[in-house]
Amino acid sequence: MSYFSAFIYGLIQGLTEFLPVSSSGHLAILPHILSVEDPGVFFDILMHVGTALSVIVYYWAWLKRLFFKLPFIFVNKMSYRDKDLPFLRNCIFTTLVTVGFVFFFQEGNGFVRAHPKIMAFNFAFFGLLLFLADKYCTLSPFSEGFQTEKRLLLKKGFVIGLAQALAVFPGVSRSGATLTAARFMNLSRAEATHFSFLLSLPMIFAGLVMKGREFFKGVDIEGLLKSEKMYSEILSMVGPSLLGIFVSFVVGIAAIHFFIKIFQRMGPWVFMVYRFFIATLLFYYL
Repeated sequence: MSYFSAFIYGLIQGLTEFLPVSSSGHLAILPHILSVEDPGVFFDILMHVGTALSVIVYYWAWLKRLFFKLPFIFVNKMSYRDKDLPFLRNCIFTTLVTVGFVFFFQEGNGFVRAHPKIMAFNFAFFGLLLFLADKYCTLSPFSEGFQTEKRLLLKKGFVIGLAQALAVFPGVSRSGATLTAARFMNLSRAEATHFSFLLSLPMIFAGLVMKGREFFKGVDIEGLLKSEKMYSEILSMVGPSLLGIFVSFVVGIAAIHFFIKIFQRMGPWVFMVYRFFIATLLFYYL
């Protein structure tokens, strides 16, 4: 893989992982519109490492606080005094719901990738759905209060988890699906964005495990260890891989920071227009 291809993939991954525009959809169409090579599953795993680091660094103080409270998530008496515990419970429950539904939806991933017009429909339809969810949410989008622990009951976490699972289909967008479900259920823009980004971390790690199993499933490890050619190929990938991880990490942090500000002030209409544009390109040119 060339350094140019690694840079482009890192840039796209860092931007689209957190914006409601579908990272899987962009990575699926990238080889069709630019003269960059498809890097394969292993490089895709490395790009997700970069975006996972973005979330960890950006939310480090909050994540550290949540981690030390993990042993107390089922202590109801503490939940009344500590708003982090119900929030943490909802994150775990929503993630488990997503993982459960992903196994049902996973088979359709390859089918959608092979049919750009279905991907185009996903871009347009789910972009419109996010716009409508934000427009008709009864809670003011500029609400400053962060009360997810009061509003996000388990039944709402179930809906958000199901919506997040739909992101296995290219063109849907994980962040877009979670934001749509959250706004439909009257979470403020601030609540919806923070909850969506924190939910991305366990899903990125779950994706790393699944993609890792997929990559190593048919690999002859013993044969690789004896292959001098494989050693040279691995060494040639080190530089581009590190560049891709670095770019996806830096761009990911910027995407999180600026998206929170843009979404809170302007709403999702900008992203809806962009998704319609991508859908049109897909429908007519691929």
